[in-house]
Amino acid sequence: MKIHYLILIICLTVCSYGYSFPTNRTIVPGEHQGTLNALTADSRGYIFSAGADGFLGIWDSTNRTIVDRFQLSAYPIYTVSLNEKQSSIAVVNCTVEEMYEIAVWNYSTKEQLWSRIINKPVSFLSYSADYSFLIIAGNTFVGVVLLNAETGEQLNAPQINVPVRFAATGNSAKTMLIYASETLSYWNVGDGTMLQQVPVPSALNSPLLFGNNRFLAGIHSSGLMILDAVSGSIIAHDSSITSGLLVPGASNSMECISIAQEHITRIRIHQNGMLEKSVLISLPHTIPTVTAAFPVRNVSLALGTASGTVWLLRQNGDIHEFTTWRQQKIKNVTVLGTSLVFLTETGFVATIPVDFHELDSQAWINGEYSLYTELCAGPVQETGYSLLFWSPGTTRSFPILKFIDSFGFDTEIPLSTLSLRFPLRSVSTLGSNALFLDSMGTIQIISLVTGEKIGSYTIIGARAAAFLDEENLIIGRETSIQSPFLYLNMVTGETVPVYYPANLGSTVYIADDGTTFAAAVDERQTSLLRLQPWSSHDPVVLAQYPLTTALNIAVVGGNLAIMVAENGAYLSKTGARFGRTESVPIRLINGKSYFITVNADGSIAWFEPDRATLVAQFYLYNRNWILEKGEISISGFVETNITAAGTW
Repeated sequence: MKIHYLILIICLTVCSYGYSFPTNRTIVPGEHQGTLNALTADSRGYIFSAGADGFLGIWDSTNRTIVDRFQLSAYPIYTVSLNEKQSSIAVVNCTVEEMYEIAVWNYSTKEQLWSRIINKPVSFLSYSADYSFLIIAGNTFVGVVLLNAETGEQLNAPQINVPVRFAATGNSAKTMLIYASETLSYWNVGDGTMLQQVPVPSALNSPLLFGNNRFLAGIHSSGLMILDAVSGSIIAHDSSITSGLLVPGASNSMECISIAQEHITRIRIHQNGMLEKSVLISLPHTIPTVTAAFPVRNVSLALGTASGTVWLLRQNGDIHEFTTWRQQKIKNVTVLGTSLVFLTETGFVATIPVDFHELDSQAWINGEYSLYTELCAGPVQETGYSLLFWSPGTTRSFPILKFIDSFGFDTEIPLSTLSLRFPLRSVSTLGSNALFLDSMGTIQIISLVTGEKIGSYTIIGARAAAFLDEENLIIGRETSIQSPFLYLNMVTGETVPVYYPANLGSTVYIADDGTTFAAAVDERQTSLLRLQPWSSHDPVVLAQYPLTTALNIAVVGGNLAIMVAENGAYLSKTGARFGRTESVPIRLINGKSYFITVNADGSIAWFEPDRATLVAQFYLYNRNWILEKGEISISGFVETNITAAGTW
């Protein structure tokens, strides 16, 4: 009787899952923003996706819908490994400083269990077979790193002096197979001794064990190779498959996806080493480039794409995209009287009540479109209110002031006296005046009532500026003389430097009671300061953080809150962290009775000022909006004006 090993078996079964994920979301938006880098799946048919946006998506393969989505990192996630028994998932992300972080999350409670920085470019991550430790490796660094799966503590690892492309343990996790440069070796995990080593072809991409760990496959520059995982001998070779992904199928199966040929190939390997190939499906041109794949319960195949979408391929060849809701991402907000004005990434501008309790169910939100990327509130008068629109980093988009009267009609007020020789860095307002700071350190003060220029000042190295009052400014600057802040009287021109051992004043913030907070950056850290009014010395150090220039400050009801880069926001007095939302905050403002954040997923959240408790969250979609207040959810409609007259 002929014995053959099936490299791909896909059969269709119908099943139901009793497991649910703890989300209160009425609607969960779906696709990733940017490339989807990693997919995995559990035994119940739930698919886990991660990618360039740092989000983890959880998908129901039966109904082809997303069931949960939340952000694990502000940075791209490159690979994942699932521990279904503990409801945990390990991920690798890389910061802008090219520091690689290994983090383990409980995806049910959305809590990070631990994280650890690895100062090496990690490209491989996998749990041991018994889930007791994690295996970390990379194509450009030597050896493997083993971490305790529960604590992240580094364990003793086999001493290997070449880069490792792939590693896996046996079921007991006492022995480890390692594929490195031109060698396949077996190691005793307990004492780190090598048990066996054999020569094999080098540089196999997408290496994969299959057939109950009997075979090792990979894509070589000369084609697909299948090796005996014990002897290292080449069992089969196919020169027609020179690129793509290899994905495990059933217990004795393997799946080969060739991106270049845009098809999924079924391969059978016979005992005599011959390969039997058949094209399972030619991928339609409507599917973006496939960047990740993983089998789902041995009955279907999940595909992730460069555009962030997830697709499901069934046994009968049917392929469908998962159903998702497209969320409109809010990027900026400003408080204007009793209203909260928001601006989306597509330029949609609209208002909602700054107090979320006043937003009624079934209400219509009407808005228009703007060509600008930033906005801030202008003066509020009895006859109407005004909004200032501007775009940083360009001199081609001149700021405009829109006055909206009590009947809803808007008038553009020209700011013709403003000079825009260099791109704007920041804009702020106080009463009827606006402050414009450009990239060369020039500060211009413009009246928002008459449009006239009140004053112009050049401060070398200026990075941040704000009104202290109608006559005085506080400026953060880059300097070599350790005076990162400067007081400026606009009437007399008098300046007073503030001395502190730092070379950059990156942030300045004025609370409603006039208290001045600032962030100073030196070579090692960032310091949060409270400045003494018009004093050159003795700023009060409130906190210090790892080096960052991304620090937001807000004060509500005497409560100081700080948002530090991607690490979320917290209350300064108690250390209480802001309640968990699906994504990290990117902006923090004073919302009168609440702290308000704009989050990376494009939502707006309100937080109670004394305890930082999440009390409400607002989501915007193409045709409707949703406000979630604990267990209560209300919704309404969105109407846009995209006529030429309605475009700002």
